[in-house]
Amino acid sequence: MQPGLSGLKMGIIGFGVMGQRMLDQLHTAVDVVVEVVAIFDPSADILKMCSEKHPKLKIISSAEDLIEKVDLVYI
Repeated sequence: MQPGLSGLKMGIIGFGVMGQRMLDQLHTAVDVVVEVVAIFDPSADILKMCSEKHPKLKIISSAEDLIEKVDLVYI
């Protein structure tokens, strides 16, 4: 882990196949320096699935709001 990088908060914009894979990889990786804390997706169905499968993640109402609340964004 690089000094100064721990504790970064990450958001994911778009929780389709690639967004879900990124989250899964981060949950299983060793020495991860970021924590995924928020998700935005324009699909209500995807957001519902996400909130059921990952209840600790915050669902954000717009991409702009997500960008303002995190240190790092995966799109």
